[in-house]
Amino acid sequence: MEQTTTTTPPLGNTPISFEGQIKALFRPFDRNSMLSRFDLWSYTDVKAWAQPIYEQVSQGNMPCDDPWSQDYIDLFKAWMDGGMQP
Repeated sequence: MEQTTTTTPPLGNTPISFEGQIKALFRPFDRNSMLSRFDLWSYTDVKAWAQPIYEQVSQGNMPCDDPWSQDYIDLFKAWMDGGMQP
């Protein structure tokens, strides 16, 4: 199944932020699945859990029903590498 819930701008010179691009990568289903541990729609939570989230999405383990495309993984990593802006 192909990820179709969001559109993300090309990386280029676009500043990557949690509110601008990253939050939209997480569907309501993803958020609800993880709420017992942390909130995927919370900047503070995703920033704190960024490395484990990245490891899971890059290995295709998360989301459990529809792994992220390489574009989504690259966007998340670029956000991490860019200082995880809010």
